[in-house]
Amino acid sequence: MLVELEAGRCRECSGQLEIEEVDDATMTVVCLDCSDSHSVKTDAFNVRGIRYWPAMMAQQEDGEQPHLRSGPAAPSSLRDGVCALLGNNPHIA
Repeated sequence: MLVELEAGRCRECSGQLEIEEVDDATMTVVCLDCSDSHSVKTDAFNVRGIRYWPAMMAQQEDGEQPHLRSGPAAPSSLRDGVCALLGNNPHIA
């Protein structure tokens, strides 16, 4: 989920932030420009009331992917990741 620029920017380069995951106390954000990543409190982007944290919690509870970045998808399991590294042949040791 992208953070609106008026709500918050990267502390390193002022770029746009994306919330990657949340828990009961924090949100992990990453800058789309410089890739800086850090944790913030759940009310860090409190522009219009607490907005981002509840939406991200709901997405995670529903099993949705919390971010929709373009590019290669992460493997859904360790087996899938290993198969991808082995050229989709799980029988190669």
